[in-house]
Amino acid sequence: MVTDLKEMMQERLTLFQTRNKNLLPRRILIYRDGVSEGQFSAVREEELKAIKRAVKKFDTAETPYNPTITIVVCVCPFPDFL
Repeated sequence: MVTDLKEMMQERLTLFQTRNKNLLPRRILIYRDGVSEGQFSAVREEELKAIKRAVKKFDTAETPYNPTITIVVCVCPFPDFL
């Protein structure tokens, strides 16, 4: 699993915000590679939770920040083909 994912997401969102007139993305799309079938649930449970914790940092008193989060896990069905 990705270590320090919460901190990395907060850095990326802060950078996005500074480059986009204080706006945050409405959708977050993450591509993951190097995940075995046995790790799918861990990605969904652990990494998604870390991303959601990072997103909470950007809540304001008036509006909670709640973007749509999509994680796409890329798997090569034929590893010997590469």
